[in-house]
Amino acid sequence: MPRQHNAPLLFALQETHLKPENSFRLHGYTLFRKDHSAYRASGGVALLISNNIPSSLLTLNTPFQATAAQIFTHKLITVCSFYLPPNIQIDQTDLNNLMFQLSEPFVILGDLNGHCQIWGSDDTNSRGGQI
Repeated sequence: MPRQHNAPLLFALQETHLKPENSFRLHGYTLFRKDHSAYRASGGVALLISNNIPSSLLTLNTPFQATAAQIFTHKLITVCSFYLPPNIQIDQTDLNNLMFQLSEPFVILGDLNGHCQIWGSDDTNSRGGQI
């Protein structure tokens, strides 16, 4: 990626399809990632945060494919990269528990495989209603 004055401060990636033994780096960015626990490369999430922004990993205790970090701009903000595969049941308690672990203010960036008219979708599916 060419160096630019307006380079992104962070990237939130889902479905990285990385295995623990896979190396991945992007010059100028700190990588925080959670690979899917399956034996094959699938799912997975990552945050790439500019080295120009102080950041620290936030440890999450969750069954979900999620990783979070706190970034220090003019104020502390928590960012979370989150992937919910389609066709799996979501335990509302687990979802609530994840949100309780994110220091406010927080932003969740992800592929949640949900649709909701509030977000501009044509319809609302059960996942969208739950989220």
